[in-house]
Amino acid sequence: MNLLNRDLQRHLLKLMRDEFPDQLSVRHDHIGFNADQRSLKFNLAYLNELGLIKDGLLFTSIVDLMDDEPPDEPFGPRVQGTITAAGIDFLEDDGGLSAILGTVTVRLHADTIRDLVAAKIADSDTPPSEKRRLLDALKRMPEEGLKRLSTRLIDEGLSSAPGAWQSLLQMLS
Repeated sequence: MNLLNRDLQRHLLKLMRDEFPDQLSVRHDHIGFNADQRSLKFNLAYLNELGLIKDGLLFTSIVDLMDDEPPDEPFGPRVQGTITAAGIDFLEDDGGLSAILGTVTVRLHADTIRDLVAAKIADSDTPPSEKRRLLDALKRMPEEGLKRLSTRLIDEGLSSAPGAWQSLLQMLS
């Protein structure tokens, strides 16, 4: 029997989001989802381990058992847990702030670009005198010129290299 239940997980996350920043604490048969206790335990543990919730568990409250007053609700196992920021962002279609804060910027320093282009010049079939002229021009090129050169090289590579566009589409799929 597969206990992993994505619908139950999403339902639990939404219930906890509705209570956030407080902790959800509700009888298991009042969560609005038909799930047995084993499935609830499994999926709460799974969400805990992923960091989408914290303190998620299914338990019978000792307070309910020891209380002299009649309980507000009949005895029974309770679902408890608090959604985390990662859990809230998971529910958002845009990835939430985690997606914004997780943006990675890739920078190629001028020396790296020079080294890459110089290696291509050195490996080319260009006559040695022409290679020297190109390498000297590359060494003298200011950073702004290298930026423009990089942009043009990327454009040229995507538009003229055999299969470059198809390779890019496959990498992005």
